[in-house]
Amino acid sequence: MALWAMPDTLCGQIFVTSQNSGTIGEYNYDGTPVNSALVSGLSGPDGLAASGLV
Repeated sequence: MALWAMPDTLCGQIFVTSQNSGTIGEYNYDGTPVNSALVSGLSGPDGLAASGLV
């Protein structure tokens, strides 16, 4: 019995912060970058977010 299943195709993005460079990068679910410095000029951003699971 599967408690959790992934669809064959995922659509969405992962947003990752970089404290050293002060940026938020956007990546596809396969790890390829969309824009590794989508937001810049931040002071010590911290976090990870996923968006758009379809």
